[in-house]
Amino acid sequence: MERLLVRVETTGGIREKTRLHYRQCAKVWESVRSTRLPTLRRSTVEDIILARAQKHPRSAKNELELLKRVLHDAKGRGQRVDEAIFEIAPVKHRPRRGRALTVWELYELASWFPEHTARMILIAGQLGTRQNVWFNLGSTERLTALSAPPYVS
Repeated sequence: MERLLVRVETTGGIREKTRLHYRQCAKVWESVRSTRLPTLRRSTVEDIILARAQKHPRSAKNELELLKRVLHDAKGRGQRVDEAIFEIAPVKHRPRRGRALTVWELYELASWFPEHTARMILIAGQLGTRQNVWFNLGSTERLTALSAPPYVS
């Protein structure tokens, strides 16, 4: 697993977040890291994934995908791998139910901030984009030039 991670990092083309995600997913497989690939069996992998999926199904899904990628890469490099591992079904998970402010709550929240910040809060609340998009904006000058709607008082 370590070799694939190093190879992916060295060849480039991945962002820092992706690299950190791979490293986090790899931690689950510490218990089988010393196991030689030809002796790694489906039952062992399933036991680990099922135990993990009980509390963290989304993480278990990602971790299984990483393991399959690592094993596929090893197979391509001439290693013998138990083919049954590739047949393990992906872990099912239910997406979280989204949460949002009501329109009134959004305007109330915006009323607590200075005008230029309130505009960004209203835009972000109405568009519903991820926080990361707004936190990584370089300059707010373009967005603060918009006219401000009336606030709830």
